[in-house]
Amino acid sequence: MPHEKLSPAQRRELVLLARRGVALREIARQSRLPLSNVQYWVHRAARQRLDRVDFTDRSRRPDRSPLALSPKMVKRILALRHQLRQHESLSSHTTYDSSPMPTQPIPSDLNVLGLAP
Repeated sequence: MPHEKLSPAQRRELVLLARRGVALREIARQSRLPLSNVQYWVHRAARQRLDRVDFTDRSRRPDRSPLALSPKMVKRILALRHQLRQHESLSSHTTYDSSPMPTQPIPSDLNVLGLAP
C-alpha cells in the first residue's frame, strides 16, 4: 500500500521527534510510515540545525552521466574518425591488382585511442 508523500513540515516534525529522544520505530509506527523513511530523513538532517536542513525532494538524476566521455576525448575521437575517413577515401581511389590483399587487423576505436585493455 503506497504511502502519502510527506510535506517538508511533516519531515521536519519527524526529525524533531527523533531529536527529542523518541525512538525511530515509535515515530514510524505513529506516523504510519516505513522505518526506512523515518531513518532517511533523520540521517539527512544529521549534524545540521533544523532551520538549515532542506526537507524538499531532491532529484534522483545524477549531475552528470557517469558514462559520458570528457569533451577532450570526444574531440579526439572525432578527429580520428575524420582521419580514418580521409584514409578510406584515398585508398578507395587506388587501383588494385588481382593479387590477394594482405589481411591486417583493423584497430578498434579503443586501440586507436590507447584505451585497449
